Amino acid sequence: MKTENLSFIFVIICVVMAIQLKQHIWPKVEETVATKKILERLEEYRLFRVIFRHHPEAKEELEYKFANIYAHSPSDKVSFDSRMATAEIVNRYFDKHLVAASDEVTYKMIVSNLEAMKSLSDRLQLCVDYYLGQLNIDSTEIADDFLKRELDWKADIIESAIQSPSLPPKADNIDGIAEVLAIAYNSIGSSIENLANLDSIGQIPPDEGCATAIEFNSALATLDEKKASYIYKNLLYIGKEEE
Repeated sequence: MKTENLSFIFVIICVVMAIQLKQHIWPKVEETVATKKILERLEEYRLFRVIFRHHPEAKEELEYKFANIYAHSPSDKVSFDSRMATAEIVNRYFDKHLVAASDEVTYKMIVSNLEAMKSLSDRLQLCVDYYLGQLNIDSTEIADDFLKRELDWKADIIESAIQSPSLPPKADNIDGIAEVLAIAYNSIGSSIENLANLDSIGQIPPDEGCATAIEFNSALATLDEKKASYIYKNLLYIGKEEE
């Protein structure tokens, strides 16, 4: 695969998995006496405690959005609109801090993503949806511990980036990244040519899409923490340049 074609990879890197939080996180409309009640429910999860502690403006913004949603959204859309507002906030701050996360936490995220997709490999469309950041937990039978793991590693990313930021240098050119990825793919018995499928993972059959996503993360996971983080973050840099 020509190295100039690697630039599309930023799609998977830059799309934060906007998993829809389970319905029970939000109190029912008739049981909610104030938007603060929703925020209290969110703060039962470590991710939101981390975001609100380091970015109090996020909590203020959500409180404002929830108030608007409860005041103006149709009753049958309140829960959905609340989840969308929350996902937007999470994605914003996760994306802000991801590139500065420690090598250790970044590598753990890669492995966690891999394990999650493998656990969904018997439900191919869910596997692809997860990879693309479109997994809706409300429509699945995924256990609560799956959700907790997802939220916890996002919290780890944000916290490590704030407490001990680790920004790797940008690669001089994409050739070096392509070379490392080629070796990583070869180590799992695959070809870097398969990387091109990432660009159309939502359009190809789900079995191919899931396999492609798992293969990509498997290749990254063969690298040591420092190298995997370096490659991953440089793909992030490429993505930012493409925007």
